[in-house]
Amino acid sequence: MLAIPLNPNLTKPLYLQIADHVTALARSGQLQPEQRLPSSRQLAEQLNLHRSTVVTAFDELRARGIIQTLHGSGSYICVGVFDQALQAPATSTLTAPALGNDQLLAELWRLNHAEGMISLALGVPAPDMFPSQRFALLQQRIARRDPQAALNYTHPQGLYPLRQAIAHDLARHGIQTSAEQLIITNGANEAINLVTQALAVAGDSGLIEEPSFHTTLLNLQQAGIRLTGFGIDQQGPNWASLEAALGQCSNHPRFVLVTPDFHNPTGTRWNSAQRYRFLNWANQQAIPIIEDATYSDLGLTGPSQPALRAFDSSVIYIGSYSKSLLPGLRIGFIVANGLLLQQLVSLKTITSGSNESFSQQILAEYLHAGEYHEHVAWVTSIYQQRRDALLSAIQRYLPPAVSATVADGGFYSWLSLPADQPIMPLFQRALQRGVVIFPGQAFYLNQTQSHSIRLCFARYSEEVLTHAVRLLGSCF
Repeated sequence: MLAIPLNPNLTKPLYLQIADHVTALARSGQLQPEQRLPSSRQLAEQLNLHRSTVVTAFDELRARGIIQTLHGSGSYICVGVFDQALQAPATSTLTAPALGNDQLLAELWRLNHAEGMISLALGVPAPDMFPSQRFALLQQRIARRDPQAALNYTHPQGLYPLRQAIAHDLARHGIQTSAEQLIITNGANEAINLVTQALAVAGDSGLIEEPSFHTTLLNLQQAGIRLTGFGIDQQGPNWASLEAALGQCSNHPRFVLVTPDFHNPTGTRWNSAQRYRFLNWANQQAIPIIEDATYSDLGLTGPSQPALRAFDSSVIYIGSYSKSLLPGLRIGFIVANGLLLQQLVSLKTITSGSNESFSQQILAEYLHAGEYHEHVAWVTSIYQQRRDALLSAIQRYLPPAVSATVADGGFYSWLSLPADQPIMPLFQRALQRGVVIFPGQAFYLNQTQSHSIRLCFARYSEEVLTHAVRLLGSCF
């Protein structure tokens, strides 16, 4: 089967998307000279397209000299199409067993946009499920109604109607709050940076889960915070590891940062008992809790759990609409109280100033209309199918010694590999076959050789995910 990712929302016609993808595969050597392609009828059925679209794509490929069609035999990749020079983009410079997270992340972003690659590395939602048309209509309506207000600054704390809408929506997670307790941020990253900046200065200690989101580790380490990691289990913190981490801190921790719902990178979710126990422990230790709820709306299985803040209003809650709705919105938020809230507003004013108004007005109307819940229900049903397809392919095509977490929500599956399986050589071999994976070293503080990888299942269809895992399996 020839897996071809298509995006009907692009301005590029579907037949050109097919032709460009096959061209890239042929020139990179992933499709071999004289390799037979599926018939136009077979490919049209596979891609759920009208046959004429595929026929037009094949005509384009013949015009480019990529394929030749033999009457009664089929279409084949032409000899001489493979371009050795085009192997460079699929060959990473990351060859050392342990590298800086910033180098690794920059390389993965480069590969994410490389033509002909299937990137399972970065946490990117599926573009074909963006509510693009609906947001375009809202954008036009708001621009017609009051163009000056749409394009003007808004308060650094954020557009009040949006804060009202978010406060109302958070009741689904058991959180009682108001617009006055919310701050709109440029995504969850800025939210975490602001909160930790308010709580700690360079040289202070902080506790964080390990593995943990790579960008958060980078940001906090660059701020000079002395992070100590603790392990997590399937249902919550590893308590022996947490107590050991507390004892290793050079001074009393100024915060503990956790992701109880759909942890990145493992996809796990804490159960109720672990939530109660953790809240009691943090209160006894007098350590402020930062709750990262970036993926909290993307549950795939089972009933939802109330947020930590639902039980304790002193918990600092961070959310985002980048993963559940549109990455380009760059809208996150903080829920906080009292003097800390005032300090956060001041920091927001100093560091990034006024918020962008237009996207906040669009999101406010979208939330007030009640469309967000319908959208989330739709996308999570699809993400569950993609998660299941990924897990099925892992079980079928990867060695039995490889284990994978079953994500309760979010985008990711966390794979643990045998200790004798070096990750970076596997990373390189996968690139040669057109698949990008995320080496696990980036999710740990010491960046030592990790025998884990993270795969994102949100972006591609079940067929492409299966194809990618089959290619990955040939690399072991």
